[in-house]
Amino acid sequence: MKDVTDRSCYFLDCLTFFDGNEYYQFFGISKGSLSNELRGHENKRAKSNLWYVFVPDNCIKTLAEMTDEERNNRPDNRTSATDEFIKWYKLNYKNAKKLTKNK
Repeated sequence: MKDVTDRSCYFLDCLTFFDGNEYYQFFGISKGSLSNELRGHENKRAKSNLWYVFVPDNCIKTLAEMTDEERNNRPDNRTSATDEFIKWYKLNYKNAKKLTKNK
């Protein structure tokens, strides 16, 4: 990334659910940019070493520099594959299973 001016990037996460017949995929995205250097302190919650260089959109700190509260409430409009799956499951799959059992 040396001499690269556009440091835009994103995290994309995917969750795949298999119900025994079909696969369902759910995606989440967190947009941001890469800092020019490693920033932050060692963090046991770090999901990868990228926490030390990833600055979410609308933020000035890397994930590793943020407190738990700052990370949880950051204003970057991120989405979560897990949250998308939970919404889908509650609305679709769970209700479909109930209907099948009632037949």
